[in-house]
Amino acid sequence: IEASLLCELFDLTRAEAAVANRILEGLTINEIAVEHRISRETVRSHVKRILGKTGSQSQAEFILRLAPLAL
Repeated sequence: IEASLLCELFDLTRAEAAVANRILEGLTINEIAVEHRISRETVRSHVKRILGKTGSQSQAEFILRLAPLAL
């Protein structure tokens, strides 16, 4: 999903949108941290904010909600 679309629809930051896309691709928190060269805790913070901004209770729910946009 285009980062700009995620930012516009859910008021995500660019960093949050990048993490959101990686979650949608099935990467783990550890994999995202290594790829983006940030700490696991930073990724976790992004994930918590992403879930809050999208109204999702879990990563699985987030993926279900956004999967149609990825098609």
